[in-house]
Amino acid sequence: MVRVKLPRRVKVDAGDYIGLYIPKIALSQVHPFIVTSWSEEKQDSLDLLIEPQKGFTRKLFQYGKNSPNGTVRMALFSGPHGVSAPVGDYETVLMV
Repeated sequence: MVRVKLPRRVKVDAGDYIGLYIPKIALSQVHPFIVTSWSEEKQDSLDLLIEPQKGFTRKLFQYGKNSPNGTVRMALFSGPHGVSAPVGDYETVLMV
């Protein structure tokens, strides 16, 4: 899991994603990630559930393992993007 702490509160709906850019990991790559935390209110952080594969996600995982407290000091993001899915009528939501 990666938690992105935001400089200002942002409204995120179910099904939204962000484009994450971390210059220390990949200088010229923006990677899309689904936001796994959302609420009716604006949020001051976003949780991303990431399965390391190749490229950006593997580098991010390795960086987190090797840095103090797993912290990346600078990250930029675009979004949130996407079409919101109404989930208010459901007791449980499973994101795949």
